[in-house]
Amino acid sequence: MTLPVGREQVVISEESEEELKTSDSKIAVMIDINTASAEQLTTLTGIGESKARSIVEFRNANGYFRSIEEIMLVPGIKDGTFQKIKANICVGEEVINGEEGSDS
Repeated sequence: MTLPVGREQVVISEESEEELKTSDSKIAVMIDINTASAEQLTTLTGIGESKARSIVEFRNANGYFRSIEEIMLVPGIKDGTFQKIKANICVGEEVINGEEGSDS
């Protein structure tokens, strides 16, 4: 499994991936909510498969999140969930710097 950490990708060994699947633990890394897959989003505390799919579907329909708080616009993501994940989510620098969709 590969997880985004900022602009880098971290590879998780098969043993570690299997341990994650069989335990209640979650990885404490920074997840870019604009590029993460549903599988990657499920590594966040309080985000299961259903909420992860909702995040991806919302992003696909509405475009990139401009701030982490915008994740609360996704149906099913309320303040309680946001409080659990806010320290581990980010939006990419391209979006923050207004470079979304630029052909530089």
